[in-house]
Amino acid sequence: MKAATAGFTCNRRRGLASKPGNRDSMTHPMAALLVGLATSYAVIGGCFAVAFVARGIDAIDPMARGASWGFRLLVLPGSVVFWPLLLIRWAARSMAPPVELNAHRRRTRRAA
Repeated sequence: MKAATAGFTCNRRRGLASKPGNRDSMTHPMAALLVGLATSYAVIGGCFAVAFVARGIDAIDPMARGASWGFRLLVLPGSVVFWPLLLIRWAARSMAPPVELNAHRRRTRRAA
């Protein structure tokens, strides 16, 4: 299923147009590695998020104590994505919100 036009081949199965002999920019092992890393990140995040939503959210956010399971289900996807940051806060038992450090805050600190 290949059609040749002006020195280019079109592989209809993959939907790619390339010159004969050129290699694809991303090889199959590299793509498999990236998919494996993303899958591992998501699986670890999912396991962490279940534990965090059940117990950890109460430890780092006093406003979430006694929150309904509806709220906890809303927080679940974000916990899967941001699990490294939440793990650090949970491990540190930090109840204070993190302080944003930007150019405006640095300038007011220098002025004071």
